[in-house]
This record gives sequence, structure tokens and C-alpha cells, in this order.
Amino acid sequence: MLKFGDIIFAISQALKSFSRRGFITFLSISTITAALVVFGIFGVISTNLRYAMGRLEKKVGVEVYLPIELDETQTEVLKSKIEAFPEVEKVIYISREKAYSKFKREYGDNLLKQLDENPFPASFQLRLKSSFLVHSEISELTRKLEQLEGVSEIASESEIAARISRIAGTFRLLEIGWGVLLFIAATVIILNTIKFTIAARKDTIMIMELVGATRHFVQRPFIYEGMLKGFISGIFAALIIYGLQKGIRIILPQLVSLSDLGLGLIVLLGIVFGGIGSKLAVRKFL
Repeated sequence: MLKFGDIIFAISQALKSFSRRGFITFLSISTITAALVVFGIFGVISTNLRYAMGRLEKKVGVEVYLPIELDETQTEVLKSKIEAFPEVEKVIYISREKAYSKFKREYGDNLLKQLDENPFPASFQLRLKSSFLVHSEISELTRKLEQLEGVSEIASESEIAARISRIAGTFRLLEIGWGVLLFIAATVIILNTIKFTIAARKDTIMIMELVGATRHFVQRPFIYEGMLKGFISGIFAALIIYGLQKGIRIILPQLVSLSDLGLGLIVLLGIVFGGIGSKLAVRKFL
């Protein structure tokens, strides 16, 4: 059973190792901190891309423009046909007058004053079901709409959505890839620093073993040392990312920052990587 006194002893030995090998400790913490900061930046970028995708998906739809000569009965028949498509959740009719008023409200009437008549066609705004907010599905819907009689033109934001989705996917892959590289780098760094610490304390370890210290008792200070380095690196990385986010938000107020949970996960990653690296080191060198 693990005793409280054993834990205090292990932590005190880990802290003493920090002061004895200050330069190596500084180097390892700095390297892991830099790696965690880059990982956090990928996280911020991925978070903002996912947020942009979420907002865009709510706006993504299809607008079907109608020819001016289409009468009311033909319009209702066309609307019924479109509502029958499985991809369509809702069809909203926008009259020529409403389109004119909307443009005037958003852009003013300076341009419209030069025109003798309303240049805007009537249209249907299509709201799609969430399961069909995919570029390939919207493209297929567009193809079917083009075959309907009474459709003049079709506009869609699906290409923009697809492009953002591809970029977000790329950054998710980069985030995963960097996470793997970070794990390897942090493990190697911690493993080597613990190796130096073990070599420097070889005589002390031998004496502890001679007086009956268990294997776990001997290993524990080194494992805690690695975890402490990871914890300190994670704290520094979280503070740096927090400061960067605050600075960027002055220029880009719409930036979506990592939550406190996200910053906490960066600290936790540091502890986990430090613990794994030190555990591998003591298994190999003790």
C-alpha cells in the first residue's frame, strides 16, 4: 500500500533533481512547452474552422430563381414538386417585391433609382435537412432541380461549405499528426533527462536497494519528476496560448478561443506525456 510519506519523499527527490540539473530541466521544459503551444495553436485553428462550418451549415441552402412569366398556379405546382424531394426540409417563397425590398434595405436604393422596373425575379429558398448538408448531396439536388419545368436558375453555397470542410479536415489531420509527434518528442526528451538523473544518482540508488528499498520506491521519484516537468510545461503552454488568444482577439474579435477545458487538456497532456516518458525510462534504465 502506498504511504503518504513515500509520496512526499518521492516529490521532494524530484524537486531536488530540478535544482541539481537546472539547465537540463530548463531545456526539457522549454522544448515540451513549445511543442504543446504548437499543438494548442492547431487546436485553436481547428476550433474556429469547426465553428465556421457549423455557422455555414445553418446558412447553406439552395435558391431557385423563377422566370418572370411564371404565373401563380405554376408557381404552386413547382413548389409542391420541390417540397416532395427528400433532401428539402422547407421551401420559402420570395416574391419579386420582397426581393426588391430586401436589396433596398441592405444596400440602399441608389442603384435601383436608375432602373425603370423591378429587376429581381421571384425565387424559392430551400432549407435542407441536416443529413443532406454535404456537397455531393446538394450537387445531386441541384441536378434534379435543373430538370424541373419553371426553374430559371439555381444558386448554392455548397462549394464554399465543401471547401471549408476540406480545410477543416486537413487541420484535424495535422492536429492528430502533431499530437503523435508531440507524444514521441516528449517521451524521448523525458526519457533522456530521466536517464541522466538516474546515472547521476547511481550510488544513492544502490544504497537504497541495499537497505531494502522496493523497486517501486526507487522508481517513484523519477516518475514524479517526469510528470512534474510535463505539468509545468502544460501550465506554461496554457498561459502562452491564453495570452496569444487575448492578443489576437484585439485584432480579430470573432476568434473562438479554446475553452478552460481545452486549456486544461493541454496541461493534462503534458502530465500524461511526462509520466509515460519517465515510466519508460525507469523500466529501461533501472
